Amino acid sequence: MIKKCILASLLFLPQIFSLVREDPTHYIDGRIDPLNGRYKTFAEILRLMDERHVRTIVETGTERWQEAKNCFDGDGGATIIFSHWAYKNQAIMYSVDINETHIGYCFENTRPYVQNLNLVLSDSVAFLQNFPERIDFLYLDSYDYSETDPLPAQRHCLQEVLAAEDKLHSASIVMIDDCNIPGGGKGLLAIQYLLSKGWLLHKNHHQVILLKEF
Repeated sequence: MIKKCILASLLFLPQIFSLVREDPTHYIDGRIDPLNGRYKTFAEILRLMDERHVRTIVETGTERWQEAKNCFDGDGGATIIFSHWAYKNQAIMYSVDINETHIGYCFENTRPYVQNLNLVLSDSVAFLQNFPERIDFLYLDSYDYSETDPLPAQRHCLQEVLAAEDKLHSASIVMIDDCNIPGGGKGLLAIQYLLSKGWLLHKNHHQVILLKEF
């Protein structure tokens, strides 16, 4: 009887372990100050990536600092965080930037994770238009935003969404940086468009997270 009980317990162990989810904050702790406006949205997006079994990540606007050991107050260091996650979770990440210097810096700063990271030198809209796969997580952070002249960044972000739209699916996640700031933020037009298409505003902070019903 005792042996049978032990055997039954062992059979249930995989189910028990499957219920234990990884704490996503270890990808950002020590990299982003908990008081930083991006900390909570990074923690939430990492949780969603795990929950929705993300396998293909596309980022526009790569990490751009020469010695980004951690992340900076003004920039979230998303390439480092998401490529680390991809490396640990058998996912593939694509990060596209139009600036060759940024690509070079990023390559040096993500060396431990390059096996799961593709750095692409290209205009982001053109890259998204020609991207051949479904996108599980789309992070938009290209084109520097200006509060005095917000439209160029807003229009570019909308063009990125339009270019990627046919690669997104019902479980996809979209996150846009530099929102909720004077002038409407980088994602103003893109968010309005996605909401008109049935997407839901999941988090609405400096970074905005949008989802479909899942």
